[in-house]
Amino acid sequence: MYTQKMESYDYLKNLKEVIISDSEDIFSICGFESCSSVYPSFSNADLNYYYVGRQLTDITKFSYGGTGFTVDAKMGYGHIDKLEIAGCNTSVPYFYQKIDTLILGESINTFDAGNIYSDSLKMIICRATTPPVLKNYSSNFKTNLYTDAVVKVPTGCRELYQNADGWENFWNIMEGDVSAVRNIETESDDTPPIYYDLQGRMVNNPHNGIFIKRVGNKITKVILRN
Repeated sequence: MYTQKMESYDYLKNLKEVIISDSEDIFSICGFESCSSVYPSFSNADLNYYYVGRQLTDITKFSYGGTGFTVDAKMGYGHIDKLEIAGCNTSVPYFYQKIDTLILGESINTFDAGNIYSDSLKMIICRATTPPVLKNYSSNFKTNLYTDAVVKVPTGCRELYQNADGWENFWNIMEGDVSAVRNIETESDDTPPIYYDLQGRMVNNPHNGIFIKRVGNKITKVILRN
């Protein structure tokens, strides 16, 4: 688990893409402390794309001064334009951010509707040819979601979703090619890194400190000692 006390929370406003790569290993991500306050992770960010390729833990938790808090998915902290749950995931983990488009990978077989903030959903893209088992939808999905949101499914699977428990409530189920949504380029080894301080300001010659390092689409946190 990564834990770091930040001097400022504003740098997250510059973050636009988060990619947690495919792996069988569990990834732990939780909220953090900043200026004597606590925040859910990425709750101050307006993300264009968030990809999760492995199981997440602790995403509902954050603490301050030894006191534990729980993030409520129904509050809708932060915003994600496209959230893709794929890779080694077979179910949808907990998310509290507002989500416009939810993309479910072909291995997803269970979708607990209580794990996401669904009020902002405009589209659900399902790559699985067998409809995921939809749980707790009656208490978490509002009527306007069924009438207004679009569900996209693989070619030839529309009737299966229309007859599946929970999915049959959606008015707009469309079938077609759902494979060409993700577009992540692999960066070459000679892509030059760009460094930012924890306030999100670009640093030309970083030394002796903690910095955000970006190489193309890959973002990491590094400690430099010269």
